[in-house]
Amino acid sequence: MTIETISKSEEKKATIVGIMPRYPAHSKQNVFGKVRMFSIGLNSVLSQIEGHEVYIVDENNYKGPVDAEGLPNYYELEDGQPVNVAMFYGGMSILAPRLYSIAKDHQDRGIVTVAGGKHVENMPLEALASGVDIVVHGEGEKAVQEISHAIIRDGKVIDGYKKNLEHIPGISFLRENGEYMFTGEKELMTVEELDGLKDPNMELIKYMDKRWTSIPITWGRGCNHACEFCTVKGKHRAGNAEKVIRQIDSSIKLGYHNFFITDDHVAQNPDKAIEMFTALGDHIKKIRKRVCISVQSRTKLAENEELRKAMKYGGVDTICIGYESPIDEELKAMNKGITVKKMVERSRKLARDFYIHGMFIFGYPTFKDSKYKSNLTLEEKAKKYEQFFKDARICTIQVFKAIPLVGSKLREKLGREGRLIPLDKVGWDKYDGAFLSYDPTPERIDPRKLQD
Repeated sequence: MTIETISKSEEKKATIVGIMPRYPAHSKQNVFGKVRMFSIGLNSVLSQIEGHEVYIVDENNYKGPVDAEGLPNYYELEDGQPVNVAMFYGGMSILAPRLYSIAKDHQDRGIVTVAGGKHVENMPLEALASGVDIVVHGEGEKAVQEISHAIIRDGKVIDGYKKNLEHIPGISFLRENGEYMFTGEKELMTVEELDGLKDPNMELIKYMDKRWTSIPITWGRGCNHACEFCTVKGKHRAGNAEKVIRQIDSSIKLGYHNFFITDDHVAQNPDKAIEMFTALGDHIKKIRKRVCISVQSRTKLAENEELRKAMKYGGVDTICIGYESPIDEELKAMNKGITVKKMVERSRKLARDFYIHGMFIFGYPTFKDSKYKSNLTLEEKAKKYEQFFKDARICTIQVFKAIPLVGSKLREKLGREGRLIPLDKVGWDKYDGAFLSYDPTPERIDPRKLQD
């Protein structure tokens, strides 16, 4: 029998593990630890891989063999089923130290390590020097399929596999001679391509400790806005309603009823959103199941009555809104494109129908060339925030300090003025909004006072 005639069922399978690194202990005191929800990005990527044994370990919801520090013991975990490839979620800077630690451990054991997400794609040289063999830039669903085809044969990783990676767009790695190789930007997936992906399969997640409190649901991707503190890129591409319904149905069968649609701004394409939520409402009515859905949106939603009604009909009860600041000068500096007065008007209207969770940044930095600056003291700003919470009728809040995320315009501007605090003093694990990671003294602000 020749290689060409071997059927798919006769091919040996490799084992691929996806790992969601554990949040730092201090981050469990904020929103990252209050809601138990898995990484939909990692899950979506791993769900596309065919022909291999695939499973996911979420270190934030884990019950299995542990080491002396109470962390997953991958030596014991993978002893009965040796792993060939380990893939990591690297979207958040606070996860980087733990990600690199696990990646280095796997790399030392001869396991190929792959990582994707906003942090590693913007810091590829750091990642490749810290235990990661291959960095995926941008959307990873196609890339991981191409990577697995390029590096695995007969259930094993090919010797000298890196020469097979050069034709795969949107990845970076170190050649055998140590030379850095970036294969170039890849185009964002079209709506048709996104709808053609396999649905995320939450049953890939093994060794769970507790049930999830909310299930993330994919619909669209991208954002049409350009806030300087954000790293989400690419125009919004809205998917079809059937994809959302399938994901909710499969979760209901597992006993889940609370969902979070992961779009950064679910109302960016109002017509498509009305169509999706109406179809979802019709389906919920048909199956007679209780469904509670949370979404993220801007306050502009308040001006579209048809969309608000469709969202309520489709099971939405909570809206998470990035107000960011109740100070007009700061909103202008952020490039938010709205006034405080307008936000209050819209928010009060939304509060009639939805539970409102407000997200804020306190003490937003300004620069030497900033056109818009606030002369308020920190105490005066705090009073503005407190009053806004009441005026806008917000139910719950999260207030972070500005995070100079890698890949954001905010970080670039802070870097130009030499105001980023060195990582040996404030490491990536502190980039969760609870710690001050930039120098505010050029604005005559006491860092300790701002931190307090």
